[in-house]
Amino acid sequence: MDEVAAASGMNPLAFRRHNTKRTGDTITLGVQGKDVLGNIGTEQCLDAVAQAIGWERWQPPATKSGRLRRGIGLRYSQEHSTTRRSTSTRSSTRPPARSTRNRR
Repeated sequence: MDEVAAASGMNPLAFRRHNTKRTGDTITLGVQGKDVLGNIGTEQCLDAVAQAIGWERWQPPATKSGRLRRGIGLRYSQEHSTTRRSTSTRSSTRPPARSTRNRR
């Protein structure tokens, strides 16, 4: 997804914001027709994740050089139930690796 975002000239977070489902959008679940999504909190979820991982520090990979390069990233997916009663939005972040050296 990040490569598609780069090809379209967008950063990965902006690309996800632009292409996500929102409250009031419709989706097709099974053979029962279309369902209208309730309050799924997409924007709030992406805002919270961006703040938690320090997204303002994100830089395109092409701007980095050197033998050792580090970056930040995110994974975002939407999962919708077939109960016709609820929808859910899920975000997953992995905290930065911490060194265990010199810990007692």
